[in-house]
Amino acid sequence: MQGKFVLVITLLLMSWLIACSNADADFNNPPTIIPNNIERFEPASGVLRVGVAGSFPYNDLHGIISEWATLFGPGPSYSRLMKFIPDMQSSSYMEVTCDLCVSYDRINDKTYKFVLNSSSKFHNFGEFDSRPVTSADVVFSLKQIADTESPHNLLMESVETMESISNSEVKFTLKYPDPDFLLKLASPYAVIIPSNQFADGLDREVIGSGPWTYKRGQSGQITLSSREEHPRGTNSAVIEFRIGANQDMVLRMLKNGSVDIARVPESSWPELEEKGYNSSVIHRQGRGVIFALNANKKPFDQIANRQAVFAALNPVQAMENSFGVGIVSAGLPLINHEWELPEGTMARFFNRDGIDLRNIEQSFDLYVANFGDDYLTHAEIIASQLKAKGANFEVKILTRSEYLKQIWINKDFDAFLGPIPPIDLPNNFALSFVHSNGGMNVTGGTKELDELAEKFSMENDVTSRATIAIKLQEKLLDQSLSFMAAGKSERWVFNELVENFVPSMPMGSGDLWSYVKKN
Repeated sequence: MQGKFVLVITLLLMSWLIACSNADADFNNPPTIIPNNIERFEPASGVLRVGVAGSFPYNDLHGIISEWATLFGPGPSYSRLMKFIPDMQSSSYMEVTCDLCVSYDRINDKTYKFVLNSSSKFHNFGEFDSRPVTSADVVFSLKQIADTESPHNLLMESVETMESISNSEVKFTLKYPDPDFLLKLASPYAVIIPSNQFADGLDREVIGSGPWTYKRGQSGQITLSSREEHPRGTNSAVIEFRIGANQDMVLRMLKNGSVDIARVPESSWPELEEKGYNSSVIHRQGRGVIFALNANKKPFDQIANRQAVFAALNPVQAMENSFGVGIVSAGLPLINHEWELPEGTMARFFNRDGIDLRNIEQSFDLYVANFGDDYLTHAEIIASQLKAKGANFEVKILTRSEYLKQIWINKDFDAFLGPIPPIDLPNNFALSFVHSNGGMNVTGGTKELDELAEKFSMENDVTSRATIAIKLQEKLLDQSLSFMAAGKSERWVFNELVENFVPSMPMGSGDLWSYVKKN
């Protein structure tokens, strides 16, 4: 039961708070139809070989939770109503555009209409003949994940009704304003499948309308083949995801030329760089190591003590000398650059002179999650920084299961350092983690933070929401409750034949594979 509870806490994107805040928000922007400008890719010949660790054999993205499946498995073969924009300028953010649609219209703060692309078709599979994607398919698919038994049902939590108003138009009416709604439709789990797939006895098959056809070999190797009839196409004709038993084996595959591209440990990059390899770093929003203090217990019920601990830390130094690469932030997943804290903001709260933690009279325990050597090295550096400022505390190492139980279930700690369960959506962070009544809140909170989180979660105006996003991050840091001490980042290394690798995997989506190519 505890494991299931942790899973539910991780998946819940909104708590009952948002349902209790369903008053209409002001809507000052006129309705705007957003067109989708389609640029057709022509695939380069040859096979792009990608090294990945492990394998996952299941295909039903509506019923599973697996980032492996969305990135390297059947995920890229499907389409969603919306998708992420994988370009170099927005690669670290989560901006979206039409995928199956050609346009969408936000009629008011609770009503959306989408017009489907008539060129989007499901691919042939056995006795299933290719046909256009219809609004009935969209409604059928999203009702599948709205089902209470689906692990992704909270993606549709804000939806009151969804209806097919013509063969190519679908309309959504929401229970309350949900500024994350388009992001939810871009989730790699919100894939569209044929409405008659189950009736035809093909429930275990991958019948998508995406740019790839999917094949899984007996060894677990995944082969994606470009679809000529797809309206956008791909830059590669074939992608093979070649399987290594672990990350060390994948690294050997890259070095011996068995694959063209692979994720590697940061410690391996200097050697590979000397050998002429290229690389990109993917910053994974909503994932990483957080440092948190418990405002519900002494000594951190006093804000002065919390602020002093933050001020004693040099988190950038700790991250660089352990993980080697990453981002230090407030932790909020960012839609675009307008949500970024102004330059110099983080420096106001950390690594300040004149800090004396001996003024915190009561000793405390710092719990550290043991997820591997890099995590422990990071914790050792953080602990040494606190001790250098006179802090009186004891470090306690927790196994993964102990960490989940003690921190995220029992909420029994003074301070902790460890991974946060993945938080993909901004409202999930604001309402579930930051808000004092949120399902994932472990630090306690303040009335002002709660009010900011609630206002942020209902604001549809893009400019106003960006302003609130900055205020929310600044207030969270000022209250010194938690921060992302080492945002997860991945080093992807590739040979000289690989081009246009866009470092973008928001929510674990595999949209980037349509863009990369091998010459």
